[in-house]
Amino acid sequence: MGLAAQLRAAKAIDDVTNGRSIRAASKLHQVERTYLRRRIEGIQTREEYNKGRQKVSDVLEDRLAKWIVTQGQLGYAPPHARFRAYAQRLLINSGCRERLGKKWVTRFLRRHHEVRTLKGRAIDYRRLNGATEATCKVLFDRLALPEVRKIYSRNRYNADEFGMMEGMGENSLVLGEAFKKFILLKDAFKRAWISVIACVSADGRALPPLIIFSGVNVQQQWFPDTEDQPYEDWYFTTSSNGWTNTDIGLKWLREVFIPHTKPANPREWRLLIIDGHNSHTTEEFMWTCLINKIYIVFLPSHSSHVWQPLDVGVFSVLKRRFRYWFRERCYGRASEATDKTDFLWALARAWEEVMKVPRYITKGFKASGMWPVDRDRALKNPYVKKSDGAGDIPVAESSVIPQQPDFLEPIASMDLNTPKSSKDLKVLEKALIKVDPAFGKATARLLFRKVGKALDLSNSELTALENRNNQLTSALEKARPKKLRKVETDPNQEFVRLKNVREVKAGLKSNAPGPSSVTPQNEAQDDEGEESEYETDDPDCIVVRLR
Repeated sequence: MGLAAQLRAAKAIDDVTNGRSIRAASKLHQVERTYLRRRIEGIQTREEYNKGRQKVSDVLEDRLAKWIVTQGQLGYAPPHARFRAYAQRLLINSGCRERLGKKWVTRFLRRHHEVRTLKGRAIDYRRLNGATEATCKVLFDRLALPEVRKIYSRNRYNADEFGMMEGMGENSLVLGEAFKKFILLKDAFKRAWISVIACVSADGRALPPLIIFSGVNVQQQWFPDTEDQPYEDWYFTTSSNGWTNTDIGLKWLREVFIPHTKPANPREWRLLIIDGHNSHTTEEFMWTCLINKIYIVFLPSHSSHVWQPLDVGVFSVLKRRFRYWFRERCYGRASEATDKTDFLWALARAWEEVMKVPRYITKGFKASGMWPVDRDRALKNPYVKKSDGAGDIPVAESSVIPQQPDFLEPIASMDLNTPKSSKDLKVLEKALIKVDPAFGKATARLLFRKVGKALDLSNSELTALENRNNQLTSALEKARPKKLRKVETDPNQEFVRLKNVREVKAGLKSNAPGPSSVTPQNEAQDDEGEESEYETDDPDCIVVRLR
């Protein structure tokens, strides 16, 4: 029976207790009359009867439900298989060696309405902890400064960069023969990376974008020969990896943002909301903003998915429309390699459909709480981590266990196994009642329930600690520094076999005299491998090697 039906039945029982007839209460609350009469007479429902037959006690199931909630808050919501394995381990720690049934998880969810199956959305672990109530307070305190509050919506801007592949590169729903499970789609598989710097205002306007190609120089063959293209006012440049850098960021500020956002009243200030990318935090970038009356508000690290208007309301729609138009452009000619003209054609049409429609932009500002400035709305975002101090191991409720009564001494010599769970304790209770009916009294039953609850809570904590210990052991093993060694192949073989790997590992571990697989040649190869592995184009990067 569902929760709503149970609530209606409870109200119907209250009405009958207060004098209403069973027929009238049944009709009023839409509860079956036979069911209502049986409940009033004290006859157990099927659910109540089956509780005594459950392999996992009610106390342990409540702990499992709390564990699901806690793991979800930490970003480790368990799938069905992992939850089932955890429950099975908890059952084993309780002294029961039986296996859980195939439909146990489904029935568990039916009994516990506070948890249910949800669709998981993968998110970078840094983003999961980036948007918190504390960082939200810091951000909106900056927006609440008197100088910032005076800025009009037409002068509030958000800028960000996003990247896309040049090819189609995605699966989609298509039509095909009914007897097939899937069908293959042709794709040119060109995966050149191109990024775009976009900027929008709180009143729904979009600035011309800056397109960053991968390469050394912008090539004329990337553009069509025809004139009058929809991207005539766009800006184009190149970088080694297709992403922005400090030089491009400063040029974008001077040549795109400042000229296109210049207010009619030169005394008005502008607000630029951006992330903390290193291209935005240089001294020259911030000085240029200051002398041009531009306030900068940096979003907290790894929180753009919550408080950046472009991420919240614009980019997802823009990318979806771009993929649609790109497929339309390249449909039927996948054997031909796509090029940048196809990319620009599709992006231009997607840009017209999304960035020229003010409601997409204003929706992003409103949903993120950036305009109108709404701290409460920002805090209600489901990605904001609540500061409730929840841990991964719930704290057990205190259990008051009565002291051992004197009448247990005569039966201390009985051949009984030590109970490990409330289920074992019920077996012990039945055995003791056969010896002395006094154990069937209410006080003794209360004692057994308290002890059983304490045992179940202890087993729950033990299982949680074992699970946590396994996680920490695995993390410690991955964090342990490992020496680099090239695996030499047998001259008669073309490929490395596992035995070759084991020989090198044994040579590294061996301290005894004798031949070792570690040779000066291997050492030199390792040094070369390390240099190639840690190469970086960043002159400010310091590489530390552990020996």
